[in-house]
Amino acid sequence: MSFNIRFDGKEWDDNNHFTKRLHRLSETIQNWKPYVIGLQEPSAGQVLHLQSVLPSYYQAIGFHRTIGNLDHPSRHNDFQVAILYDNRILKLMERDYIWLSKTPRLER
Repeated sequence: MSFNIRFDGKEWDDNNHFTKRLHRLSETIQNWKPYVIGLQEPSAGQVLHLQSVLPSYYQAIGFHRTIGNLDHPSRHNDFQVAILYDNRILKLMERDYIWLSKTPRLER
């Protein structure tokens, strides 16, 4: 399952603000019970907020351009890619990040 989380700021229509969409995201995830959820363009705060309304077995991994691994102490800065996974079903064996470019190991 994948969601574009969108900007967490002022919206033209207040009903589109992340805090108003959060319950629909949570409801969809809890109804479908996916093993893996791709999150596009979330801030760290949005991921933490989403995790707070989901069952605790959804673990987050991700990457931030500036700090790298989200386990870093500064992980609360905004980041750009994240994955939630059901840790009852899946076990994180390793992680790696590459860029979709001619030089995938060099950040652009």
